[in-house]
Amino acid sequence: MVIRKSSVEDFRELHKLVGRIEKIVQHPPHFYKIMLRYFGNTIILAEEDGELAGFLLGFISQNNPEEYFIWQLGVDPRYRGRKIASKIMKETVETAREKGCRLVTATVETVNILSQQLFESSGFRIVTEQEKGELIEENGKPAIKNYYASGTDQIFYAREIGQLKP
Repeated sequence: MVIRKSSVEDFRELHKLVGRIEKIVQHPPHFYKIMLRYFGNTIILAEEDGELAGFLLGFISQNNPEEYFIWQLGVDPRYRGRKIASKIMKETVETAREKGCRLVTATVETVNILSQQLFESSGFRIVTEQEKGELIEENGKPAIKNYYASGTDQIFYAREIGQLKP
């Protein structure tokens, strides 16, 4: 298993990988080329036997350069159960720290129990109450109703990280 940062040349394989993962929106190939071109130094990939097995699309906020936002995370169903998402998450936190971030954030749909478990086991805490919107409770966790106007309710997660020692 190799965990690495991406390069723009990975866009076609990343597009194919996303297409193999159920419940993740697959954008056209040029979207991934743009993301990798402009945010590639903060996008993490996992390879197994020379094939992409997992990914994390994330970027540093333009409004707050100390915040790294995780947008999408997925693992090919053929490679699940190998702790790939946990390894990607660890690399992501280190990347954010190297880039000078003090906070890693994400939103997770209330129906996505596996992602909630991943974030909670990776040191993230729920910070939904800090967000604007209609606060609801789902499965015992606070969420914002229909936050992205897409019909999905979202739980907000954050993890504070320390800076690298000089």
